[in-house]
Amino acid sequence: MKWIRVLALGPEMLRERIRSWMWGRLLRCPGLVLGAGGMIVADRRIRVGRDFRAGRGLWLAAVTHDGFRPLDPQMTLGERLSCSDNVHIACAFSLTIGNDVLIGSKVHITDHNHGAYKGGASQSSPDEPPTARVLSGEPVRIGDRVFLADGVVVLPGSDIGHGVVVGANSVVRGHLPPETLCVGTPARPIKRFDRSSGTWQPLT
Repeated sequence: MKWIRVLALGPEMLRERIRSWMWGRLLRCPGLVLGAGGMIVADRRIRVGRDFRAGRGLWLAAVTHDGFRPLDPQMTLGERLSCSDNVHIACAFSLTIGNDVLIGSKVHITDHNHGAYKGGASQSSPDEPPTARVLSGEPVRIGDRVFLADGVVVLPGSDIGHGVVVGANSVVRGHLPPETLCVGTPARPIKRFDRSSGTWQPLT
């Protein structure tokens, strides 16, 4: 009966079910659901927990080369990760997302930049084409039960604690404490969950 319902919904739904099944086998991820137009690059460098779900236009990429320089990306996605449409997650170094995370539409998460813009003397020059600049980056970690609303950007070096809510169109850079509600560019905590009252309390 299940396959009869799938056939009734048309060829596109059938293709999505078959693609999801195939990617689930390749990634060893039971319960994987992948929407139309999804793209997964360098799947052997990506570890995905069970019941991963993504809407249309997912772009999941482990970057294995910077020009002729080999890279060793380590991307780990936790169990029951749910992504809406047009989510882009890219890893050239180290990127970890915990369990039970919800990611809204048009969210971008990356651990690297095209070029080096801080630190020592070997910073990138604007005379150099961006595509030719060396990749630089810092690890990204997103804890359990995090909610990233639509349009959020998570930049290299970000560390988001468990239970954090990040408001729509915010830009994350640096550490966000656990169980806080954060907004802005850059994102900053404006509320913290008070376990004694069971409410989100404004931060003064």
